Amino acid sequence: MRARRKKPTSSPSFERDTGVNWRKHEKDVVTRSGGRAQPGSGNKPGKPGDTTDQHYMRECKATKGAGITIKSEWLEKLVADAMARGMTPLVELRLDGQAPPVPTDWVLIPAVDFEALNGINH
Repeated sequence: MRARRKKPTSSPSFERDTGVNWRKHEKDVVTRSGGRAQPGSGNKPGKPGDTTDQHYMRECKATKGAGITIKSEWLEKLVADAMARGMTPLVELRLDGQAPPVPTDWVLIPAVDFEALNGINH
C-alpha cells in the first residue's frame, strides 16, 4: 500500500524556507505608499518592480533572519526599469529578526536622490 502524501500546511504566500510573508510585506508597502502592486513581478517579463507609485518603483525584500544580502542583479534591474519609466528606484526591506527599538522596515534609495530630497547640494 502506497503512503499518501500530506498536503502542505504552509500558505503559498510564504517564501520557501524563510517563513516570511512577502505578500503581506508588499501589501503593507502599497498601503503605506498609496501605490499599487505589480502582479507577476519577478516571474513575468515586462512586469517591473513589486510596487509603484507616482515617483518610485519599489523592489520589496523580506527576511526573518537578522540581515539580508543586497544583490547587484536586483539593483541593476530595478535601476534600469525605473529609469526607463522616469521613476526613482527604491528598495523596501523588511527585517523581521530585529529586536526593538530597531525598526523592522527600511528604505534604500540612491544617495543622490536622498540628497535631493533633503536639499543637500554639492
